[in-house]
Amino acid sequence: MTEEHHYCGTIHAPLGLTTVAKSLEGCTWPVEKRRSGYDGTFFLSSRNDRIDLEMDSGQGPRYLFSGGVDGPEDLARKLLGEFSRLLSAGGVVHRIELYRADAGDMIAYWHYNWPEGQADPGASALPKDR
Repeated sequence: MTEEHHYCGTIHAPLGLTTVAKSLEGCTWPVEKRRSGYDGTFFLSSRNDRIDLEMDSGQGPRYLFSGGVDGPEDLARKLLGEFSRLLSAGGVVHRIELYRADAGDMIAYWHYNWPEGQADPGASALPKDR
């Protein structure tokens, strides 16, 4: 039986997802910017055998996302750590939480320029220049 881990997070992208997608171009698991067929707004998506990423379209400037990793904890940490490093290198304000699917315990947390002590701050608490 394969281990499963869930994750969720927030990306703050006041200029939209184009710069976010550009930051993720070097990711070893493909993350694509897609356009909704329903309302024409953008979202990020990824589906492969190791990890999936779900995001509703049209959320900006704060984009909530979630997904799952099929594999051991070290694989989940590696893939999401890479995702966070690429976002950070691109100056994208974000936070990511990783959970064990069976117990619901948070086992890892990554962030870049996220206001300390705030799980989901309002847009006014986030830097205006990013």
